[in-house]
Amino acid sequence: MTIGHCGFARFKILKVRLIYLHKPPLKVGDKICELMIIKKIGFKMKNILCVDDDTDFAAMVADILKPEGYDVKIDTGKNMHSILRTGKFGLVLLDERLMWMWGSDLCMELKQNPLTSHIPVAMVSASDDIAKIKERCGAEAYVKKPFELMHFLHLVDELYLYKDEVA
Repeated sequence: MTIGHCGFARFKILKVRLIYLHKPPLKVGDKICELMIIKKIGFKMKNILCVDDDTDFAAMVADILKPEGYDVKIDTGKNMHSILRTGKFGLVLLDERLMWMWGSDLCMELKQNPLTSHIPVAMVSASDDIAKIKERCGAEAYVKKPFELMHFLHLVDELYLYKDEVA
């Protein structure tokens, strides 16, 4: 699913793939069409908090997730708790190696706080021991940098807490 904007109206763009089936099996060169159906709806972006002090990486994550319907708020972690109080966040992407502290310590804070313990956390790091760090801090998942795009998108979709809610 991709999201597009036209003027002030919001649209949800659904991609439907049509395959012209005929008696002979499909072969290279056969036509496969993609039909895009645009339906005007009230659409609400899904909130994710990305905690990373590398602003370029965090901006890239936001750019990757926006077409998938996610609104990514970016923070270094210093304002994490106050940001989480401002809205309904369905996932926290948390870098392990922040300049001012360990992301796993922030994860433990989130998991020990009754107001945030329900929010899934995915640790993000290039560290070779990120799987052990994930287990130690109580995160639901981890993403090892550099990551494969489709794996990352699938992980975010799987972890997002409010995926069944419609705006």
